Amino acid sequence: DGTTGTLFATGNELDPRGLAFDRAGNRYVATQFGNAVQCYSANGIPLGTFAHAGLRDPFAIAFDATGDLYISNQFDGTIRRYSAAGKDLGVFATVSTKDANPTGLAFLPVPEPGHLTMLLGAGGIRFVSKRRRQI
Repeated sequence: DGTTGTLFATGNELDPRGLAFDRAGNRYVATQFGNAVQCYSANGIPLGTFAHAGLRDPFAIAFDATGDLYISNQFDGTIRRYSAAGKDLGVFATVSTKDANPTGLAFLPVPEPGHLTMLLGAGGIRFVSKRRRQI
């Protein structure tokens, strides 16, 4: 309805870049200076660091249909994948140096039994299959 919401996180150390919500309504915030993704409950209570391994300047974040979280690393041109429990599943995709600095992520629905497709904003729009690959 356009009314102002409640502030749920403050601090210069955050420098928030990306925001995503899981199925339970928890909030995930990519923090550039903290090189981490912080988690907050649906009520705004801090739940701690969700992910930090392998992150350098995390920017965009998005959940896929299975609950895995994808995080774009603007510094090194990678997209990392984490399980819903926060386990680092490694690099999902590497953006070529020409198109480095991935700054946007979104998931598009695909009919079954199709492959998961991801829309990536990094100097353009690319589609990436679920299999790890260089783009």
